[in-house]
Amino acid sequence: MERRGCKHYQRRCEIQAPCCKLWYPCRLCHNEEYKGVKAPGCKVETMDRHAVDTIRCLLCQKEQAPGPKCVGCNEEFAKYYCGICKFWNDNPMKGIYHCEKCGICRVGKADDYFHCDNCKGDFPKEAEEGHECTSFGMHSNCPICFEDMFSSRKNSQRMPICGHFIHSKCLKDYLRTSRVNRCPICSKDIFKEDEEQIRHIDEMLASTRANLPKEVIDMKVSILCNNCLQKTGDVPFHFLGLKCGNCGSYNTRQIDSTEIKSATTPTENKIETENTAGDTVAVENNAGNNNNGDAANEKEGEEEEEEWYDCE
Repeated sequence: MERRGCKHYQRRCEIQAPCCKLWYPCRLCHNEEYKGVKAPGCKVETMDRHAVDTIRCLLCQKEQAPGPKCVGCNEEFAKYYCGICKFWNDNPMKGIYHCEKCGICRVGKADDYFHCDNCKGDFPKEAEEGHECTSFGMHSNCPICFEDMFSSRKNSQRMPICGHFIHSKCLKDYLRTSRVNRCPICSKDIFKEDEEQIRHIDEMLASTRANLPKEVIDMKVSILCNNCLQKTGDVPFHFLGLKCGNCGSYNTRQIDSTEIKSATTPTENKIETENTAGDTVAVENNAGNNNNGDAANEKEGEEEEEEWYDCE
């Protein structure tokens, strides 16, 4: 049997968009044609999948109401059909089920997933025991590509510490290209720094402190920790990192350049540089921009803990 359809789905029918009455292979093809409210074509960016009331058989061209088979030639449109989502898919390699609480079809087998009423999404049952809720977490956009997470067809996951959701591929790309271990939304660590890593940074700062310019060697600053959100005052300044006095993390930022204290130099002729948290700090008398990178190691996305997908 010949399979037809588009790059998104295999099926032997096409749908009439309820918003513009034009024919498309699927709702995603409709959405990709959107060019803006002032551009030619449909003025609706996202087609309502549930509102489709007319389809057309690709074999005999018979227009009809949505259904699993053609009323004209009796051809089956696809192996999988959902009358709620008006969705057909004939890909034998992809399992699909309809989640009543989500109101849409998902990729996978229903027995392998559980629905979290608080997160408003489906998650693998193998992660149910350690699942931590984030209220309405799936009803947000990916912080990297800005695509809606709830209706996205891409694999998604919850970041282990802060709980924000992100596409799995977007997280891998972000860790690889940005070389930072911070959530792009709240700046908390994505993966917890281990004790060995902290000791290595401590030793590196101690061994290089004597080489700091004399204008900053005795400088003290006030910082805010991105992880525990606690402030620490009179922290010894170093270009490579500022350690939180509460939790010991180097994921910190200087909170106010006016709070810099120096025992040896007046606060004049300040220039701007960056600490390892990527925030602007003031350095006196042409100390220079000497940012040597982030204290947190880059980590690949092998530690993805929860994947969640949308089929349609």
